[in-house]
Amino acid sequence: MFYLWPFSTSLKLAWRGQWELASWQNTVVTLVFLALTFYLAWRRGFSPLEMVSERADKAFVSALRRRFPKAS
Repeated sequence: MFYLWPFSTSLKLAWRGQWELASWQNTVVTLVFLALTFYLAWRRGFSPLEMVSERADKAFVSALRRRFPKAS
């Protein structure tokens, strides 16, 4: 990783144990956190989308709850 790119390529950070950005590890972590975010939005009734738009958040949560209704 070149921290001063495009101005300089002299400051580079790397180590042998790193994996590629488009690796299976990053994909798994992303999918797990997305699933957790969707579950919490479904259960609690709000999501991180609330920070951008309350209306969009309500639409998102209601769509989740319509698709996956709560068991009685």
